[in-house]
Amino acid sequence: MDRWSCSDGPMEWTDLYKHVIGVVHTNYQVYLEELGYAGIMSSPTIRQSLFSTFTSMVCSAYCDVTIKLSSAGISLPNEVQYNVHGVRQEFFDMAKRSSVGKKRWLPFQETNESTGSLVYFIGKAVKPKGWVQLLNLLETLPDTEVRSGRFRVDAFGSGPEEEEIAEMVQQLNQKREGILQMFPGRNHADKHFEQYKVLVNASTTEMLCTVTAEALAMGKHVVLAEDPSNAYFKANFPERCHFFNLQDPSSFHRALQDALEKEGPLPLSSAAEALLSWDAALERFYDASQVHVLSGRLERPSEARGAKIAFEIHSRFQTDTPAFSKLLKSATLNQEMEFKAPWAELGTTSELMEKLRGYMSLEQKRDFDVVASSDRVEDTVK
Repeated sequence: MDRWSCSDGPMEWTDLYKHVIGVVHTNYQVYLEELGYAGIMSSPTIRQSLFSTFTSMVCSAYCDVTIKLSSAGISLPNEVQYNVHGVRQEFFDMAKRSSVGKKRWLPFQETNESTGSLVYFIGKAVKPKGWVQLLNLLETLPDTEVRSGRFRVDAFGSGPEEEEIAEMVQQLNQKREGILQMFPGRNHADKHFEQYKVLVNASTTEMLCTVTAEALAMGKHVVLAEDPSNAYFKANFPERCHFFNLQDPSSFHRALQDALEKEGPLPLSSAAEALLSWDAALERFYDASQVHVLSGRLERPSEARGAKIAFEIHSRFQTDTPAFSKLLKSATLNQEMEFKAPWAELGTTSELMEKLRGYMSLEQKRDFDVVASSDRVEDTVK
């Protein structure tokens, strides 16, 4: 996180602004699991400890409210769970164009004349964003379905791991008769996507996937993993969502088959569209942004003793030990970098690690004193 600076040093966002809201978009708990670590960071216990400690510390130090788009991921200080995202009008318009004056793909219709597929996937070309899971699932499809061509997938994505993913796709296609075609990334609002009937999305690294919301707005059926990040879609769009268990490949086969047997694309009802609109999302955001938890007699959670300690430690890690901070970040994200031992920072690093151990032992009631706002007793009458 960046910080503003003044002559007295870095300032807290909560000093600069009267109310600070953080919105969590990525479930890094899952994302980090899929990066393929070696060495000490290959230990899930060490990795999760570092991740949860520093994430909680940053949220406590810089935010009065932390909005999670779903219940996925770790618990965070002062969190509320709301889907505060919406979908642009152009996606709803695409659904109407697809259903008026154009042939809809009927149940069991086998091919799309232009690409040979009724199914698509779109995502940034990094392996944790659902690519590995999708390829593994496609490899498990029955031979008869592969040969029929009904389950072919057009996949769109560009990114830093594009070449590596393309090699994985090539290896899959050699075994599974060209079941997936990979194309460079495109804007999801591109008219090209009007021709597809089903979005398949195996990713669970998002707190809530906006691509899925856009596909629903476009009138598609969606094939999704059973996961807390997809709970909003399951609760509100049961007729358009087809779920599978990531640990049960046969359930993926059934979900994809079920989606292809439906008629579509078809526009959502007015009530369903409203749930995905930005107007409704903003109303949810206004509600989520209120301080639902208060720190005892303090007006803001960021004023609590524990929050102040969190800011001091995080700030000093960045300003006083930049080499160690960069090394820790690179190790956490499994990024290659030239190793330069931060010998000059050892003394300060040891001091901060000791403070970090102290922070981890803080008591919720004594040092954060967080209570629900409904439980707070106002001292109006003495």
